[in-house]
Amino acid sequence: IYVPQLEALLQLPQSAGIVGGSPGSSLFFVGCQAGAVFYLDPHDAHPTSAPPGDADFAAETYFCQAVRHMPTASIDPSLALGLLCRTEAEFEEVCDRLAALATQYPTTAVITVVEERSVSEQVPWEHDEVPKFDDEEPEGGEAWELL
Repeated sequence: IYVPQLEALLQLPQSAGIVGGSPGSSLFFVGCQAGAVFYLDPHDAHPTSAPPGDADFAAETYFCQAVRHMPTASIDPSLALGLLCRTEAEFEEVCDRLAALATQYPTTAVITVVEERSVSEQVPWEHDEVPKFDDEEPEGGEAWELL
């Protein structure tokens, strides 16, 4: 159901990828092509390297030996979508693209953007009535409050 939308999200200029996976594994999806997603496995450790520009910099530690991919339809539906907007114009652009995507798939929109929360999602109490735990600071010196 969400395959075309996930592929469209990965193609946005503001896409920072998708964290999710297949059942029993966690993966970082970075792109897609022809019904497949390309991913990095965060559990695949590489040797450390000096930073770029350093004489001991080893570029090979930043690359994978094989391109990892899987069918987009095999992605587990529990996902975290990453979007990075560096300017207000980029934010407006991504909102427009997401709105168009939600219009294209109105009954199964994977993500929507709204101007404000609906009444049913509002906090059920007034801000001056927020319950406090107690006024004493806990051990360690930091006070906590309910947000």
